[in-house]
Amino acid sequence: GAAWNESESRGYGIDFPPIAERMERLEEAVTIAKLMFTEERASFQGKHYSVENALNSPRPIQPGGPKILIGGGGEKKTLRILAKHGDIGHWFGGDLEDLKRKKRVFEEHCATVGRDPSQVVLTLGAGVLIVESEREGKALLEHIPEQRRASFRAVTPEQGADFLQAYVDAGFGGFTLNNPTLPTPEAIARAGELIKLMNSKPARVG
Repeated sequence: GAAWNESESRGYGIDFPPIAERMERLEEAVTIAKLMFTEERASFQGKHYSVENALNSPRPIQPGGPKILIGGGGEKKTLRILAKHGDIGHWFGGDLEDLKRKKRVFEEHCATVGRDPSQVVLTLGAGVLIVESEREGKALLEHIPEQRRASFRAVTPEQGADFLQAYVDAGFGGFTLNNPTLPTPEAIARAGELIKLMNSKPARVG
C-alpha cells in the first residue's frame, strides 16, 4: 500500500508526503520488485527510485516471483495499480453492494491495461467478532470505540459463515478477520469452527 497512518510514520522518522507522491512511490517500488524477481539484472529509472543492474540472487523459486498484494481500494489510482501489477488485492470492510460496485471499477481498470481480472484474487478485511451468544456479542461490541463500532458485527460461527459466504459469492477469495478485542483461546477455537464451516461450503466464487 501507499501508507495511511501519518502519526505513526512521523513517530518513526519516516517521510509522509502527499498521497499523490505516495502512490507514485508505490507503483515505482512494485515495478522494481517485479523486475528483480524476474530479471538477472534489474534497471529502472523513476521519479523517486532508480536502480541500475541491481542483483537479486538467489532469485525466487516461484515463476514470476512472490505474489504481490496491493492493499487499498482507492478507485482512481490504487485499483489501477492493482490491475496492472497485483496478484492479490486487499480491501477493507464496507457495504456489500458498494464493494460490488468497486469490483466493477477494478474490472474496468483491468480492461484498460489488458489484464484478465480473474488473475487477481480479491480479499477483504472483515470486522467480525466470533462469539457464542448474542449476549456475549453485545458485551464485546461495547468495548469498541463508538465511532468504530458500526464497522463490526458479532456473529456465531454459523452466522459468520453465512455472512462471509455472500462476499464469496460476490467474488472475494479470502478474508482477514479483524477482531479488536482481546483474543482468547475460546475465540480462536470459534474462528477455527468458522473456517471449517466456510471450507465445507461449495466453491461459488464469481
